[in-house]
Amino acid sequence: MYELLKNLCELVGPSGFEQDVQRFIKEEIQHKVDRLQVDALGNLIATIKATDAQLPSILLAAHADEIGFIVKKIEANGTLRFEQLGGFDNRVLLAQSVTIKGANGYIEGVIGTLSVHYVKWTTRTGLLLIVICTSTSVHLRPKKFLKWALKLASQLAMAAA
Repeated sequence: MYELLKNLCELVGPSGFEQDVQRFIKEEIQHKVDRLQVDALGNLIATIKATDAQLPSILLAAHADEIGFIVKKIEANGTLRFEQLGGFDNRVLLAQSVTIKGANGYIEGVIGTLSVHYVKWTTRTGLLLIVICTSTSVHLRPKKFLKWALKLASQLAMAAA
């Protein structure tokens, strides 16, 4: 049970993009239910027939999605601008690690911010995603990746000063 919950919690499924979570659940339960269907809204509905008609029916319901973000812009220095999916207090986001789902798989990142001197008054938030990746996840040679990472680190250090 621990491994099942661990695997489920590690899946990426922000609001509107919870298909991976639904596929996982469907695969896990398909041989344990009498009927399995997906409705027009993408809800996964599983039915187990009662063994005794005198017993009441029971409904178990759960969200398949989670709060998350959607990337709106990739900056020239490799940082990502994002918007929230779902409602939560963005004051708790700074320095949080995140998993970013891209076309070629997943990469890890951390939420950072620009120095207050660089944030425009018209900007709602100065938060951005800093991508932590390997040379294979961004298809850069190690030497080129190291140069990119050092340049990004120096830009962030200058912005923080």
